[in-house]
Amino acid sequence: ELLVGACPFSGETPTELLSNSLNGVDSVQKFQDLDSDVQDCVHRLSEIAAFKRIALKDLRDHQFFAGQDFNWSDLALGNMQPPHRPSSPTDVQKYMPGPDPSFEYAVPETDSTPWDELF
Repeated sequence: ELLVGACPFSGETPTELLSNSLNGVDSVQKFQDLDSDVQDCVHRLSEIAAFKRIALKDLRDHQFFAGQDFNWSDLALGNMQPPHRPSSPTDVQKYMPGPDPSFEYAVPETDSTPWDELF
């Protein structure tokens, strides 16, 4: 999404969108139009087997990031600002052409128990 400015996968419903995303980035025309360094970086990051994925050191040195103004320290410290901050838990405007009226968006409820404090 960050590379092409929109969700690279399409679907009439959230289920169809998810199903299409399972076909992988190679099935997306927008991805095929990207530079080969970008394609290589995305492939290496999305490797299914974790032990085959690109290591952080190699990612920092990857040709895609060469010459780019990317602040790895800000990323590590959590100081980077997201390109889009949803206005609510159901804000899907950047991900779909419009909300699907037949889909019930579940907003997680919180309880007053401290069950997650020890996670």
